[in-house]
Amino acid sequence: MKPVLQTLDGPRGDCFLACLASILELPLGELPDFQALLPGFSEGPQAWGARFLSGVNGWLATFGLAYFELNTAPDSLPDPVLDSLVLSGVFWIGLLEADTGPWHAVVMRGRLVAHGPLPERKKPPGERLVGAGVLLAVVPRG
Repeated sequence: MKPVLQTLDGPRGDCFLACLASILELPLGELPDFQALLPGFSEGPQAWGARFLSGVNGWLATFGLAYFELNTAPDSLPDPVLDSLVLSGVFWIGLLEADTGPWHAVVMRGRLVAHGPLPERKKPPGERLVGAGVLLAVVPRG
């Protein structure tokens, strides 16, 4: 994991992309600007989020990866699921409750924040984990 800072703040910030870039060890500029490719929230945040993640997964497929998100607090997951996520030592994306938007993304390792993509001296907008996302290797059929 190579820490990458976000460049946009607020509800349309790029904290998630900065976390993804950090885990993939890529410069933020090498990731497509998925938000710019999608119209606003007119269809509602859930539909927009699904289209956003579809774009992310389409791009990740070129690396043989997929992003899988658990829209629940990690502590409420059954122990085997949480243990495989936390105890495996992999980096994962934690979604924190946020005042500025639906959530704020950070890179996690185990139960600790390994990297917060906000520039220095900025406090994360929340501390309570409300979701978790992991990168999975995709095995081609055949």
